[in-house]
Amino acid sequence: MIIFSVKILGKPYNINNGYGLKNGKKYLKPEVKKWKEDISWSAKQVYSGKILKEYLTMEIHYYFGDNRRRDIDGCHKFIQDALENILYSDDKWIAKTIDDKHPEYNGKEFYTIIKIYKYEKIY
Repeated sequence: MIIFSVKILGKPYNINNGYGLKNGKKYLKPEVKKWKEDISWSAKQVYSGKILKEYLTMEIHYYFGDNRRRDIDGCHKFIQDALENILYSDDKWIAKTIDDKHPEYNGKEFYTIIKIYKYEKIY
């Protein structure tokens, strides 16, 4: 059963390209901060339920608007952080993450679809 689903417009960022370094200090790049804020804002528009404290599965679908080579491994961390205190109290409740890049997509728009389900242990 889907608890939450949202479409986020814009290019996704991963931990490899989301931080900068200035005067020896690591900082979150402004465009990444805005992307995380967009995720949080969008989540608040579609989810008004209680903050969950149970194990969950996060399914993320990435649609890239160009043909560049993309690494999606670190994208989910920013998404998980952006949804804290909106859907769940801590991203420790994400027991399973499914990242799905859609190489067959040939549109011009960048977007990400995020879905949250109750976690079901499958053997």
